[in-house]
Amino acid sequence: MSLCVSMAYSILDKKDKTPMFSKFKENGSNILKTELDNLSDNEVVNNSQSTENSLSSNELTSTLTPSFSVGEKGPAGGIVFHVIENGLHGMEVAPIDSSSAVWDFYGKSLPADTHNEVGAGKANTAAIIACSGESMNAGKVAGNYVLNNFNDWYLPSRDELKLLYGQKSFVSGFTSNIYWSSSEIGTAVAWSLDFIDGRQDYGQKDEVHGVRAIRTF
Repeated sequence: MSLCVSMAYSILDKKDKTPMFSKFKENGSNILKTELDNLSDNEVVNNSQSTENSLSSNELTSTLTPSFSVGEKGPAGGIVFHVIENGLHGMEVAPIDSSSAVWDFYGKSLPADTHNEVGAGKANTAAIIACSGESMNAGKVAGNYVLNNFNDWYLPSRDELKLLYGQKSFVSGFTSNIYWSSSEIGTAVAWSLDFIDGRQDYGQKDEVHGVRAIRTF
């Protein structure tokens, strides 16, 4: 395993892989269990007989776990542009662009393969950063973004960037026409997306294009 690949795994390992609201859901369930354990037998019987206005465990979990819709402010202060599981999880985008940058590594490929699908951007970005050294590039710019103390932002994969384009009516602040994804194609090119017409294209790695960081929740 190359040094870059090892460092990429290290970067990912330092990030807590459990979504913040999954932890909140788990903690909320533990709190509920503790409270129930502290009830006397009579209280449990009385409570079980008075179910008309009580919440089911699923309903209680729903009240404890925030959900989000596209266009709303996300948990880190970004703008939600994709949701799953009825809004309990999804992706949010930074409210403003980061500085434009080159993709970097022109004339060579990263030791670790990058991927195009939704969910790949975080690992792609870690692979880029691990091999960047002192040079500043689109992956590192996105990975360095911090908002409201949340530092787990990354450069979107090709398909994540396409999702973002599809919801751009909910997101403002686009200052570039073309934006980089974190998905590499070959030694000279990586995937980019034209935010004027939605066209995905090969971008020369030494070209300067826009960077917009996203994160999952």
